[in-house]
Amino acid sequence: GAAVRFSNGYTVPFANIAETPAKERKIVLSARPEELLVNTDLSGEGIRAVIRDSVFLGLNTHYFVEMETGEEAEIIQESRIDSILEPGTNVRLTLNADKANVFDAETQLSLMRGVHNEAEVR
Repeated sequence: GAAVRFSNGYTVPFANIAETPAKERKIVLSARPEELLVNTDLSGEGIRAVIRDSVFLGLNTHYFVEMETGEEAEIIQESRIDSILEPGTNVRLTLNADKANVFDAETQLSLMRGVHNEAEVR
């Protein structure tokens, strides 16, 4: 099957890619803030990040992180009243591949199974 490999080597298998590419290609990955998972256990694979700020909103907590690449992201997690992560906490981000979308970087067409790419020529 197909997999997405991030620049740090973190690899995520994708079962819902329409076709397994014959070779590697550049992609654009789209994931909602709740599809990145914050892990305090740093021993596994993932994207290293640092919590910069957080906002507790009852059911959810919004974490603002800076990733090892220097990019920033907002991540939404179900709140745990006894364990809001403090700014400066090192974390590992993992991806819920069942909910993310993958696009070909060159054509910008979706690579996901069940998506019908329609182009209109004018």
